[in-house]
Amino acid sequence: MNLYEQYRKSKFDLSAFGIERGPSRSDYFCTPKGAKIIGWTGVGGIHYCTLTAFGDTVFAVDPSGDAGRHAFPVAESFDDLLRLLMACGHEAHVEQAHSWSRDQFGRFVKENPVSDKAKEQIAYLESQFGLTPIADPYAYLKKIYEYFDLSAVPYKKDYYKYVPMEEAPQPKEWKVYFSVFNRKGGETAGTELPLNAHFRSSGCEWSVPSAYICAKGLVLDIFAEQDTFSPELDFRAFATVNGKVLRESQSTGNIWTSEYHPEEMRDVLIRYGFGLDKCLLWRRISFPWASKTKPSVKSIELKLEPRPAVIEGKRFSVVSSGQKIEFIHPVTNAAHTLTVCEYGQGTLSRDRQFSGGYENPAHYVKMTYTLEPELSGNRFTVSDTKQSDAPKKSASSGRTYDFESSIVLTAPVSDKNETASTIRSACSALTFEPQEKVEWKMIFREKAVQDMQFTLL
Repeated sequence: MNLYEQYRKSKFDLSAFGIERGPSRSDYFCTPKGAKIIGWTGVGGIHYCTLTAFGDTVFAVDPSGDAGRHAFPVAESFDDLLRLLMACGHEAHVEQAHSWSRDQFGRFVKENPVSDKAKEQIAYLESQFGLTPIADPYAYLKKIYEYFDLSAVPYKKDYYKYVPMEEAPQPKEWKVYFSVFNRKGGETAGTELPLNAHFRSSGCEWSVPSAYICAKGLVLDIFAEQDTFSPELDFRAFATVNGKVLRESQSTGNIWTSEYHPEEMRDVLIRYGFGLDKCLLWRRISFPWASKTKPSVKSIELKLEPRPAVIEGKRFSVVSSGQKIEFIHPVTNAAHTLTVCEYGQGTLSRDRQFSGGYENPAHYVKMTYTLEPELSGNRFTVSDTKQSDAPKKSASSGRTYDFESSIVLTAPVSDKNETASTIRSACSALTFEPQEKVEWKMIFREKAVQDMQFTLL
């Protein structure tokens, strides 16, 4: 016999928490179809029930509620309802939490301490049934309310005699198109293909809940869950459909954190059942078909290639040519040596010192150097740590300029001999007076995580 059955057979009651037994049916206009009454609060007709259409989920029904929001979920099961009551001490917290902020909820808890009678009932539920209070009742109640589609509540026909249909929550239209931007009229929404693919890689929980088969191509919704948001989590995506590689053509997306809640992403998260207390990256990516016509999709593989992240490394100053600076690569942990070849002052040519009524800073420090072992391409550069001086106004002008801190020149490495030392160049920030000392910083561009490949279908 489960807890709900024991409650129904009067093995225990919930009066200590403000829920009394009462009529087994409700004549209120807002009680949904298939309601099985759990109890009544004795205030304003508020009552708790389960609905046949939603199994064990417990609903609160408030006749004074807003249109289309008279009935709403408060617990996934009767057991969870008991645990919420144990955590809060009274049903009022449970019934009203969805409309409060966390601060308001906290104040209500503080102003309405748990009664002695409720404490006795909590001890009884703990000792007899091994129940424990829900750790964060506010988060639980907000989550179950925000996830639920209130337009799905099966109200009786006469409900809409009292509540105009247009005032009730309407089912949200869910359509996904191939064109992420500048969608033209006449484009047909894609057909959803549920995938429910989940995998863990590079410290993230990845999810691809659905694909959308469109006339022009494939659309994937990709999510990455992290403990905290990482701006380095950026990637190129490739989809392989029936053995043919598709390259991404358009993408959109956003992030969701504890501090940042973009409204358009809320609907997406709720649609797929993600927790709103998570830290999530979302990308919606379109892939044109490799063929002229839409194929019958038999298999889908996804490859994610993280883009290089910019990582700031060691700072250093140069005394003279020939100086060697040793450092450890922050990603590979390999030891490298930067050797200064030439180091000295430079000045811009006269024709570059004046433009548009402004005098530009003209002095800089130039350095050439080599690396051992070499790092190919633009994986390594050197930059000044300071910003260039702002141009001086030499004639009437309202325009201002924002200069980069330095100029970085890197000679390419020959593909035929990447181990050979390459002479690289870097210039400091531009200043009006020559700099006696420049503080340089090393800049690395590396993939923070490795490429990932997953089978979706």
